[in-house]
Amino acid sequence: MSVLGAIGSVIGNALWSGTKTAGKAVGKASLKTGKAVAGGVGTAAYYAGLGAVKATKATAKGAAYIAKDAYAGRNETGFRNPVGQFVHTGKAMVKGMGDWEKAKDVYDPLTGKVKHTDAHFKLGTFGKVALFGPALAAGAMGGAQKYEDNRVGPIDSNIVTATPNYAPPQAPSYANNCGATGDLVFALHNNRHG
Repeated sequence: MSVLGAIGSVIGNALWSGTKTAGKAVGKASLKTGKAVAGGVGTAAYYAGLGAVKATKATAKGAAYIAKDAYAGRNETGFRNPVGQFVHTGKAMVKGMGDWEKAKDVYDPLTGKVKHTDAHFKLGTFGKVALFGPALAAGAMGGAQKYEDNRVGPIDSNIVTATPNYAPPQAPSYANNCGATGDLVFALHNNRHG
């Protein structure tokens, strides 16, 4: 081997060794960087997932509290909940107004015929009171007024006051005799005696 070949071989080996070492160093650094990045991403994903689970649990718990409050607000009828009491009373009033009954056919074994009843609205107790109560009250008030009007008696056209009237009576006015001049008397006399 020549001197130049030996020098080339040494330089080549040195370059190869340096490249190999540099490659190993770059590879190790890349691997560590990749592990760190992957670990960071994994950790971030883990904590993001954990946060999502906690947020979901908190949301579910909040929704449960809201549902419980809504249920209590709707169904508690005590003095502490005037809105719930109003809603409950309204529902009871609407339910007490009556109910819609469907059409039905009922067989009567005594007559041997089928009795048909059409669909209709059947008034409940509150519905009857709400419908007929004001009419009954108005009728009673009208009857009482009619009774009082009947007991009034004839109306006096004279003016009556609490203080006495001391004005002297007016003398009759012969100038204002409303057309009663005596002509009728004379006419009747002439008619009778010819």
